Amino acid sequence: MPSAPTITFGGIGSGIDVEGIITGLVNANKGTLSSLNSRSQGLKSAAASLSSVGTTLSNLKAATDALKSLQDVASFTATSSNTTALVATAAGNAQPGNYSIQVNSLALEQRTYSAAFASSSASLAQSGLLTLNVGATTAQLSVNGSDSLASIATKINEAGLRVAASVFYDGAKYRLQVRGLDTGAVNAVTFNENGTALDLGGDGSVPDGGKTVQSATDASVTVDGFTVSRPTNQIAGLIPGVTIAVTQKTTTPVNVTIASDPNALSTKINAVLGAYNAAINSIHGIAGYGSTRPQVKQLAGDSALRTITNSLSQTMAAAQLGQGAIATLGQLGLEQTRDGTLKFDSSKLAAALTQDPTSVERLLGRPTGATTGGAMANLGDLVKGITDSVSGVLSLRSKALTEQAKKLDLQAVEEQTRLDDYTSKLRSQFSAMDTAVAANHSLLTQLQRI
Repeated sequence: MPSAPTITFGGIGSGIDVEGIITGLVNANKGTLSSLNSRSQGLKSAAASLSSVGTTLSNLKAATDALKSLQDVASFTATSSNTTALVATAAGNAQPGNYSIQVNSLALEQRTYSAAFASSSASLAQSGLLTLNVGATTAQLSVNGSDSLASIATKINEAGLRVAASVFYDGAKYRLQVRGLDTGAVNAVTFNENGTALDLGGDGSVPDGGKTVQSATDASVTVDGFTVSRPTNQIAGLIPGVTIAVTQKTTTPVNVTIASDPNALSTKINAVLGAYNAAINSIHGIAGYGSTRPQVKQLAGDSALRTITNSLSQTMAAAQLGQGAIATLGQLGLEQTRDGTLKFDSSKLAAALTQDPTSVERLLGRPTGATTGGAMANLGDLVKGITDSVSGVLSLRSKALTEQAKKLDLQAVEEQTRLDDYTSKLRSQFSAMDTAVAANHSLLTQLQRI
């Protein structure tokens, strides 16, 4: 009968693989620790997934904010028959209409030049006081005998007035140029010299004298026969909700037309639709929906997420309470689908704006000073509550998941401590065994020698 093969171990005393046995026994007891770590990680991932949902909802809030008021909903376009001379832009409080506008003059800033001098850097040998008045603001500057045109320009620039000073060179001589920074007669610049001879108040009658080459003037326009003036070329308030920018005088009237702009409103509604659907799809993907399996098992069918989708759906359904010819979101082409997302038909919106633009505004936007009303404002209020960092559904659910993960982490630390103690105990026991076996082997060897 053949002899059985000899089995050997790498132990120091006994030949047994003590560390291998200890490792095997400890690993066999790691099931609880692995489970605790896995569950904790799952809860943390779930909390992170809720954060991603919060991001999509924040995007939805931003989209609804663009339509929260009547002025935000009202979208108009302003067209000009002569954009070289006049450009018009319309805000949400504009009204459809046509206007005839004549540009009589533009608003200008003042430009004044001093008398001519041979150098910009040489001393002028003048001393005294130079007083500048810009509107209701005054600055008094001391001019010393050592001052040059350049140093006087610096003093003017540092005086804190709405003017800019520099040195102008015409190829032969130098002049101090003082330019107003604002247009309009109210921003005219006046000069008073006491002891100096810069001639900033000159009339240009002397060839090398000072003069104002451009006076500060107002813009003047005639709208439908009524002439008005403004200190700037950006003129607001003449036509409700419309700003006109004039760039040159006209010899014939410019026709300005204000009309509803369905494309602008459609763009805003599409932004809401995209953000709304992104939020719904994010929740469906995470928690599962229909035949779609949940991406995060800890949030499968989560009640908090169901509350959010239900609230969004109910808020959109409750919006079908408008007044006037356009009373439902469906009439605007905005409808919910079976899975809770939205779809939009922009052609219906265009038709609704043609039929009754005021009803469209009241259905979507909230009146100034009101705290309720307006489909988009209501939706924004809902999302704001859901995402509130203290009391919001998402925050509370995320905090609950995080707390559960912390408890599991503490249990994992305790379990690791238990395993460390178990390892130390095994190592102590096997060490004693190994020492005893080694001693017995030594005694056996001595007996065999007798």
